[in-house]
Amino acid sequence: MALEERINDLLYDHLQKKDREKFNKKLAKITDNGIAYGIPNDSYSYFTFNHSMEKFLGNIKGIEHIKNLIRDKIIPKLGTEKIILNTNIPEKLLLESGLKKGQYAQPKANING
Repeated sequence: MALEERINDLLYDHLQKKDREKFNKKLAKITDNGIAYGIPNDSYSYFTFNHSMEKFLGNIKGIEHIKNLIRDKIIPKLGTEKIILNTNIPEKLLLESGLKKGQYAQPKANING
């Protein structure tokens, strides 16, 4: 019986890991061209752009658009459990948008703003 339980546990862990990998792969595609917010490793909603996030971050109008979107559309929907899931937006921009630490995923080290 213990062996069967152990096998079930290993299978469950493996399936959970595969689901997380699939979730994170889809999330990465979305955040390349938009902003995702939700519960890490669980669920998300998103706004997408016609251009890449990198292109938006490359000009003043794009940066202002991101700030306004976060401030006006996303922050009101965050509640207590949801955060911005993007790691490709500079922390400075997130803070300037009105977010507080803990309301966003930690940006990648090479992202600056």
